[in-house]
Amino acid sequence: MARKKKEELTRKEKIVNAIDDAMIAVEMMVRKIEEGYDKFRAATYAYTSTAFPMLTGTLRCATDRLLVNGVVASIVLFGGIGIWSALSMLLINAQGPWNRPTPGAIRSDLIGVAIALVHAQDDTRMEGAGDIAEGLDLRAR
Repeated sequence: MARKKKEELTRKEKIVNAIDDAMIAVEMMVRKIEEGYDKFRAATYAYTSTAFPMLTGTLRCATDRLLVNGVVASIVLFGGIGIWSALSMLLINAQGPWNRPTPGAIRSDLIGVAIALVHAQDDTRMEGAGDIAEGLDLRAR
């Protein structure tokens, strides 16, 4: 029963993170519209102006977890992840100016979407597999 609650919590955390990201993007859009940007440029500003979107998101998630969890293990884990992402951004900035790479081919995006869909289908099919494996004796004989 506890396993089901953990899965629900994980889904809730994913939803909260998605909502947080959307709120940040909307706040940036509103601010840019107030600064005189047209709607399209304001809507894409958050995604075209961030040099380190993955590292920024990692740092933000680590900070969120540190604010919520006071357990020593969480502080060590998420504190380390946060320090790693902040140091990575600092070291990348120290190398010189950042130039946005050219966009990849649409084929690569389609392959990524296909892999994600297959993985998601596999996750839903294997949801109860842990419960089944717990009842098996898998020790070497």
